[in-house]
Amino acid sequence: SDTGDDVEYDGNDGSWTIVQGDGSELSPDLDNGKVTYKVGSDDAEGDTIRFQGSGVDASSADADIRYDVEYRVESADSYAEGENGDTESTSFETTSGQQIEVEIVDSGEPIEYGETFTATVRATNEGGAEGDSGILLSLAGEGGPEETVQLAPGASTNVTMTYDTEQLDSDDIGDAELVADARNDTDSRTVTIDPPTLIKEPTVEDVPAGERRVNQTMGFTLGEDTGGASIRIDLTNTSGDVSHDGDSANWTIVEGNGSISLNANNEVESVTYQTNSESDLEGDRIVIAADYTDTSDADTASTTAYDIKYELTDANDYPTGETNSTSFETTPSE
Repeated sequence: SDTGDDVEYDGNDGSWTIVQGDGSELSPDLDNGKVTYKVGSDDAEGDTIRFQGSGVDASSADADIRYDVEYRVESADSYAEGENGDTESTSFETTSGQQIEVEIVDSGEPIEYGETFTATVRATNEGGAEGDSGILLSLAGEGGPEETVQLAPGASTNVTMTYDTEQLDSDDIGDAELVADARNDTDSRTVTIDPPTLIKEPTVEDVPAGERRVNQTMGFTLGEDTGGASIRIDLTNTSGDVSHDGDSANWTIVEGNGSISLNANNEVESVTYQTNSESDLEGDRIVIAADYTDTSDADTASTTAYDIKYELTDANDYPTGETNSTSFETTPSE
């Protein structure tokens, strides 16, 4: 009787069947909200009794509503009867017939801010009827791609979904929740959004050894719109074999719209490129030329390699400390 008018049962005897048990009678009394099973003489302790109603009308019910059902001993020769007798309760739910459950089986990590990644979501229909459901992928609370699946009962499928992190804020860099939402289910996983790679493809030009003054170019590609980042090029690993003049007049920006500053005491230890927030953009190549590179102390008999480090020292919207390295060689004199 807890179902009210949401779920109605057919009161005809023919709509009720004993599925398991040796009972002698199954009597519906729907006016009083009950059906009575008469225990048979061969029904013994431990036996399972099952019966079913084939005329159940749940057309007025909402999905995912739970209803209580009480089992009560009403007549027994040796046991208490009625409301003071043995009772036991359980419940059932009305469902939409199909129950699409989702699981994130591949989060697509590593995830870099500003790039796309592909996640895989497994969808399974745990219900008893064929059905469809939209699956929405979101990251850090921002909705992304949505796919629709149509599944038979018990069927599963993997759905690949590509998410573009360009729509996120830089504040979302770090740990974030990746969520897959279906009509009846949700799955989530904590992922890490890595900072973007701002310094890509660093280069330094090789130079001949034994020269007092040669031109040497160095540069990199911007991996993101930087908003006015500062990138320092560390030139201290040359062991005194190669030096760069500390006069700013001997340095030239070949490609790029920013400015440069030198950390120098006669010789340059590092040069810092300050990007132009409006015109130095993702994919742009930055090239700087040292017009007075002195290799007179470098070994002229053999090739020597020197490591050069590029470091992000200031980046407004992004964490600092990103580094990238390359190297150049001094080549023997001919």
